[in-house]
Amino acid sequence: MNIKKGDLLEFEIEKYAFEGKGIAKVSRDIFFPGQENDEEKKYVVFVEGSYPGDKVKAKLLKIKKTFAESKAVEIISPSPERVNAECNYFGTCGGCKQQDLKYSSQTKYKQQQVEEIFTRMGGLKDFEIEPILPSDIIFHYRNKMEYSFSDKRWLTIDEIKSGEVVDRNFALGLHIPGMFDKVLDIKKCYLQSPVSSKILNLTRDFFKTRGVSIYSTKTHDGYLRNLVIKCSHNADDLMVNLVTSSEDDELMKEYSSYLLKDVPEIKTIVNNINIKKAAVAAGDYEKVFYGSGFIYDYIGNYKFRISANSFFQTNTFQAEHLYDTALNYAGLKGEEIVYDLYSGAGTISIYISGKAKKVFALGLFIFSAVYFSFGIIKNPIFIWFIFPIYGIYIAFTDGVSKAYLSEFIDKKESGSYFGLHQTLIAVGAFLASAIGGILWNKINPSATFYYGSLMAALALLIFLFSHRFQSKSLLEINK
Repeated sequence: MNIKKGDLLEFEIEKYAFEGKGIAKVSRDIFFPGQENDEEKKYVVFVEGSYPGDKVKAKLLKIKKTFAESKAVEIISPSPERVNAECNYFGTCGGCKQQDLKYSSQTKYKQQQVEEIFTRMGGLKDFEIEPILPSDIIFHYRNKMEYSFSDKRWLTIDEIKSGEVVDRNFALGLHIPGMFDKVLDIKKCYLQSPVSSKILNLTRDFFKTRGVSIYSTKTHDGYLRNLVIKCSHNADDLMVNLVTSSEDDELMKEYSSYLLKDVPEIKTIVNNINIKKAAVAAGDYEKVFYGSGFIYDYIGNYKFRISANSFFQTNTFQAEHLYDTALNYAGLKGEEIVYDLYSGAGTISIYISGKAKKVFALGLFIFSAVYFSFGIIKNPIFIWFIFPIYGIYIAFTDGVSKAYLSEFIDKKESGSYFGLHQTLIAVGAFLASAIGGILWNKINPSATFYYGSLMAALALLIFLFSHRFQSKSLLEINK
């Protein structure tokens, strides 16, 4: 019997691999009759949609010399670790890969996978690996969700079987895995808070009943692009950000009033206008129609301001556990100098600043540094802001030497120290950002980041044109 792609076979799942695939091990004779069979090295079959302990019927998708890939089409006998998925869209949406597996089992298999990376792939032995720190919250934990509008709605099997007439030209939800233009119309999502689902459904009803057009990635016409909802878990703030392809102030005002009537806890409503063809949930510029254009959240005792397009750890609860764990391992006594590489918006640097003598946060992007500066403004921390330059050693602050930073900063063979006028221009970039932000916050809170970053970018451009190098950023935080 020659096994080929598309055939249905039964497998007993023994192990668990990455990406939600079970592993079955069978004799090579089944797939390659007549070939030498090594009983010590079984043939591996990856089975999507299966877990250890399952007995499944699976459809073969790929057959290689050393492994095969398949997808479960029937669970003959389920694993005792299986549970019923909470979400009706599970298995179609792709937002949750293992919702039908006990959470304790998810962490167990993740731990096994990490151990195998170190032992099998890394060749390490005789080491201790500590247990995973599980999340206390397994539903409604995200503080941000991005939903997409589409004029190509994906229908579930149940919707097709129902025989009901469904409008396929309007969908608001999440993309089908592997399909950039197909969207599953979602009424309820367990990733974010229940109020997020309420806003999702209100938004759909508002625009659909008014016949508002959806942006097409094919023709590049249409108005609606994305709905982004941000909520703060420790401050009870809520932001709604509608991403569109053009401005329509009257429609946005009507939409804002419509939302606030049923969801008065919304703190701010923003309209990001994305005039580019790229399918990203961020705009070239934004307009604020309600509130300040920002929300606030805490990680520990530190307060952070979050804009429509700024990055913030999406699982606030677990982020604090992560930072506490790092602090515990670091064992800081208050006299150490800490380097935070790839600091981004600087949440880790700010969080650990009270436990160290100094923290140096290094990042590549000016906009991350500007977001960082607003985090500093909201917390009682002193900060220096400069732009180290490509190929040049840095030794301009007390406690930092060429020996320390030569490991982290790219350098040329003829490196020299950071000059005074470069320092002044770089510090000026930060001052322009901070002062501009403070002044514009008094005039128009929603414009704070944009005008502040514009001033900083202008100073940086002068700096870049004066010296040929790739810019990086360094921030020094003192207690």
